[in-house]
Amino acid sequence: MKITRKSSDQVKRSLPRLNKRHAPGHHREEARRFPVVSLVLGLAVLAIWLFPAASAVLELDRQALTGGQLWRVMTCHFTHWSADHLAWDLTAFVILGALCEVRDRRGMLGVLLVSAVMISLGTWVFLPHLNAYRGLSGLDSALFGLAAVFLVHERLHVRDFRGLVLLALVLGAFAAKVAYEIGYGGTVFVDSTEATMVPVPLAHVVGCAVGCMAALWRIHWRSRRVSFMRERKNN
Repeated sequence: MKITRKSSDQVKRSLPRLNKRHAPGHHREEARRFPVVSLVLGLAVLAIWLFPAASAVLELDRQALTGGQLWRVMTCHFTHWSADHLAWDLTAFVILGALCEVRDRRGMLGVLLVSAVMISLGTWVFLPHLNAYRGLSGLDSALFGLAAVFLVHERLHVRDFRGLVLLALVLGAFAAKVAYEIGYGGTVFVDSTEATMVPVPLAHVVGCAVGCMAALWRIHWRSRRVSFMRERKNN
C-alpha cells in the first residue's frame, strides 16, 4: 500500500466548503443589512397618523416651542397634514431609508438626527411667519442626498458611466422640483391645497445639503480608515 503526501491545495479542495449561511458572523451581517430602523420609524409615523391628537402634540408649533416644548424640534417631522401628504412622504422615506441603511446605518442615523435639528432651526429662523410645520419631506431630502452621493461614488469606483448619467438625471429632477417649489410656491406631488399646507422648500434644501455633506464625510472617513488598516498590516 503506497501512501503519498497530499499538497496543501489538494487538502483544501478535499475539505467540505463551509456554507456561508452558517459562517460565524453571517447572521449579524444579515441583520446589519436589513433596514430595520427605516421600517420601525415608518411604522411609528403611521401610528402617529392614526391618532390625530398625537400630531397636535408633536408638530412644530412656534408658540409651544417658545413655551419650552423642545421635543417638537425632532417629532414634527413624523407628523403630517393629510393622507396624501403622509403617503408620499412615507413611501419616499422607507425606500430612501432602506437604500441608505443597507450601506451605512450609522451614517443614516446621524443624517436623520442632524437634518431634523437643522431643518427645524432653519424654519424657526428664516420663516418667522410659519406657525406650524409637519412632514418627512425634509428628512426624505436628507436621505436622498446621502444616497445620491453614495451611489455616485460607487458608480465612479466601477466606472459605470451609464449609471452616472442616470444619477445625473435624477439629481437634475430633484433640483428642478425644488426650483419649482421656490418659484411657484406649490408642490409637485402632494396636493397642498387639499392638505391646507404651506410648502417649505427650505426644508428640502437644508435636508439635501446635510445628506450630501454627511456622505462626503463618511466616504472620506472610510478611505482614511482603510489606509490606516493597510499601513498597520504592512508594519
